[in-house]
Amino acid sequence: MSYSSSDNYGEAGAIERFGAPYDLPTPHSGHNAYWWWGPPDDSAVEVLTVGVDREQLDRYCTEVESAGRIDNGLGIDNDEQGAPMNICRGPRVPLAEIWPRIRHLG
Repeated sequence: MSYSSSDNYGEAGAIERFGAPYDLPTPHSGHNAYWWWGPPDDSAVEVLTVGVDREQLDRYCTEVESAGRIDNGLGIDNDEQGAPMNICRGPRVPLAEIWPRIRHLG
């Protein structure tokens, strides 16, 4: 099972709204109110992350593979332009245990 994780609620909302045609997994985020919707199921073995720092990913996953960077194709500078996307495999601890650590407000 896979899921996606983003650094902010806007990225998570975009994945939720526009991800189905691309077969993207259900988004989860530790940002603001998105955190309250809870962590993904602990059966997830692969995580697509958007905008999450590599240092943080290395702490939580045994394998991190770059999946590129966001490019809006229009050269518009915004919070997401150039954000890293990574695929994480092999969570070091259950996702439910990681969840309280990734909560952040902003």
